[in-house]
Amino acid sequence: MKISDILSKKAAPAGSTAGLIQSLTDTANKNGGRWFDKTTAGRVASFESLDNAEAERGASALQDIDASLKRLSIEHFGGDVGMGSGISKAQQAAGQWAAVMGSNPQAFLGRDMSAMAAVEGNTMVPTTESYFNRGNYSEEAFDERENRNAPVFAVAYNIQAARQDQFGEAFFPTITVAPDQIGFEVVARLIMIYQDIKRNVSGKIEDFKKRNLMHATIDPSILQLDDNKIIPVLQPALVGGVANPNANAQFFDAVVGPQTIVFKGESVTTAPLAFGKEFSLLGLAQRDSLIQSGLLDSTAAIEPTVYLDNLYLNLDPADATPTNNNLIKFNVKSLPTSNFVFSQQSNYRVMSLVFETEYVHVRSTTLALNGAAPAPISAQPANHAVRLKLKVFGTVNLELGNTSLTAGEVTVMSVKDTTTGAELDLTTGAGATTAALYANAVLSSYDLDARLTNSNHVQRGQLLDVTYQRDQYPVPLRGPITALRPVQQSDSEDANGVEALVTATRYYTSAQAVEKLLETSNLLSEVVTNLDTFEKLPALLGVGRHYFKPFYENVSINMATDLDSVKSHERSADMRAVLVNKLRDLVYRMYQETGYMAVLQSKYEGQTVKPTVIIGCDIYLAQWLLVEGDIRTLGNDFDVVVVSTPNLKMSGKIFVAFGDPTGNNENVANPMHFGNMAWCPELVVNLPISRSQTTVREMRVQPRFQHFVNQPILAQMTVTGISNVVAKKVTSNWKAM
Repeated sequence: MKISDILSKKAAPAGSTAGLIQSLTDTANKNGGRWFDKTTAGRVASFESLDNAEAERGASALQDIDASLKRLSIEHFGGDVGMGSGISKAQQAAGQWAAVMGSNPQAFLGRDMSAMAAVEGNTMVPTTESYFNRGNYSEEAFDERENRNAPVFAVAYNIQAARQDQFGEAFFPTITVAPDQIGFEVVARLIMIYQDIKRNVSGKIEDFKKRNLMHATIDPSILQLDDNKIIPVLQPALVGGVANPNANAQFFDAVVGPQTIVFKGESVTTAPLAFGKEFSLLGLAQRDSLIQSGLLDSTAAIEPTVYLDNLYLNLDPADATPTNNNLIKFNVKSLPTSNFVFSQQSNYRVMSLVFETEYVHVRSTTLALNGAAPAPISAQPANHAVRLKLKVFGTVNLELGNTSLTAGEVTVMSVKDTTTGAELDLTTGAGATTAALYANAVLSSYDLDARLTNSNHVQRGQLLDVTYQRDQYPVPLRGPITALRPVQQSDSEDANGVEALVTATRYYTSAQAVEKLLETSNLLSEVVTNLDTFEKLPALLGVGRHYFKPFYENVSINMATDLDSVKSHERSADMRAVLVNKLRDLVYRMYQETGYMAVLQSKYEGQTVKPTVIIGCDIYLAQWLLVEGDIRTLGNDFDVVVVSTPNLKMSGKIFVAFGDPTGNNENVANPMHFGNMAWCPELVVNLPISRSQTTVREMRVQPRFQHFVNQPILAQMTVTGISNVVAKKVTSNWKAM
């Protein structure tokens, strides 16, 4: 059993440094000065497995640490672990590991970091060379008297340092990485959907065109449950100059002519079916992809839901020119009686169609199939609307595929004057003249909406593949931080040294949060465009790239020119309105375009969960981001967290990102949150060091941490001119009317 198996079961906390160290010391003294057995801790440092007895001792020690840290979290921080002002789960884990490390500091400081790569089950990623060149300390430096407080210092430092300021924690909540790891790994579980393909004998690399199923909520075209759709395939009379024994053009409308469509990535030549012809619809349905699976045999059948889909009206059947402008297409599938029904007599597999409608209209704006104005009715007045009566009869045999449809006469039912609303007389005058334009009109062809049953399982449809994408992140060792004091000074002053190290470390990590935010903004500004689609997402920034469409926008606001305010007492509200209105626009577009809502609902299994919008800015701008009398800022659809920092690099800037605070207290990377900071516990070394013939006591730590971004979604606002309008008169541009 590994120590990480034990640590994953329990927890740890923090406090105000002097009192915290005293409380930790009292607890540790009950256990001989350390929580863990020195030998056990040493074996952890060398990455050795623990036997059952050692595992039991480790678990018992961890229970003591857990109880101590829970109590300290309440006493020193005012809340339980993971609750309110108490320490976070990340701080708890940092304290746990620190207790192990501090129980045998020599073993941990002297361990060969390159040995990590050989440990089975560890998450290994390359890291910077500096990590392997950490300082080496001689054995004589480790005087037990000087380092008897190593466990206490390690715990006190790590549970306090494993947290940034409010700004940093809002964008990059801390997670703790075990010190026996060079880095950590984030695994994304993805359900991919794609069409089946046949591999090319040429050896050409195939693109499966897999899509994330989650994106179907934004782009429904991903879901295509129509593999069994019947598309009649027109076989030409000649293939390569040789007569084609499978030619079937006689069953299609030659005037409409063949057309090539792309269906599921396959080119299919088809055309409307001709009236008065009898054929096997199952035979015509065999496109190349179906033939590759084997010709449809006696087990193939037509699914009973068959519709008359489109009708083609030929206004001048005497003109046999292909694709001429005499043809008008009507979609009739949604009209009553357009569906086939089982016959009252005959074979039970036979379905019949008795279609009749009087509600097909032709207006002067109606276009022919080729997009031109229909020539035969070019004389129809612009204010005339013609209502036609159409009839179609036929049968289809679901088992055999035998299909035959017959068209009835085309009858003009009425001609209406659209200006007055009056129906015109069809026997005389303008009404009769318009009706005569349709005297030769016939229904020449049709389309069916039909599907195979696939009861023989020839087709597999869209395929689903559960796959995993792994992202690995190194956590580098940073430069050392050292607190100095004279050798003669009392050990009671050590608490001040620990507090100084904690303060410095927090400043470092908090500053790096701002640096990472600015770095991410620069990167996204260079690579994200509005041309990105869900079909081909660019590989950017963290595990979230598998879920979200990237988004970046930098909006500039010059309050001196953008503010529309004429009354001094309303100016503050007007300034807030300028900022908040722009924020609303940005946030709602981010929410819509990135697909964040779909992923959030998927995570919470369809429940309605409000996303959290993180707004970070400088201290000055923060005052303008709350709508007066309304703490919601962005309305009812979002929870909002506004954080500020005095960091000069944030002056005049507002950053906006999405977060998921409910998922940030589990000490794991959260793809739904903008980023995280990985913290790796380190020992505090307290040693007398001789430098330049002077001996001083050095309390030193070399922190390990790294900020990383989970999702490529960020917006920035650059605001100027506020101070110019706060107390000055705003110039208004008046335009004469």
